[in-house]
Amino acid sequence: MYRRNLLVLCLLAAPACTPDDPLAGNNGPKAPALPDSYWTATAPADAKAVKDVRKNAKAGDTVVAVGRVKDYTASRAQFQLADMELIPCNLRPGDQCKTPWDYCCEAKEALLEGSIVVEFRDGGKLRKTDVVGFHGFDRLKEAVVRGRVERDTTGNVILVADALHIKP
Repeated sequence: MYRRNLLVLCLLAAPACTPDDPLAGNNGPKAPALPDSYWTATAPADAKAVKDVRKNAKAGDTVVAVGRVKDYTASRAQFQLADMELIPCNLRPGDQCKTPWDYCCEAKEALLEGSIVVEFRDGGKLRKTDVVGFHGFDRLKEAVVRGRVERDTTGNVILVADALHIKP
């Protein structure tokens, strides 16, 4: 009786783990892709440097920022955008850094002043979607983002995006 119940349980559970399941993966369920409604084939006009957005934009302003993708949060529609004046380690002569997108060769103060967080939301909540691969999105890619500025009490600047363009 016990073996038969165990066999039935295994047979019922097996389809949930098949490779045909689009949410199955080696590291658990894969987040769905970011909706194409965020994509813009041409870069939004009047892009400002990340440092300028961080310094001058007020909460509620709609701005366009240009920078390099510093890093992203897996399975969350969120990433850090770094100012183009910041130099990733792979662009420094002779640097053999294995993680150039962390900008470890830049001063921490420069990184704080030259980066913002970009988020894609659905109904005010952060989307549980992957941005990686979205129209070529990856670390160190040049990105142009349009969105609404939010500022928190600790000085962080968040750009709630409504449009994204990744330069080829």
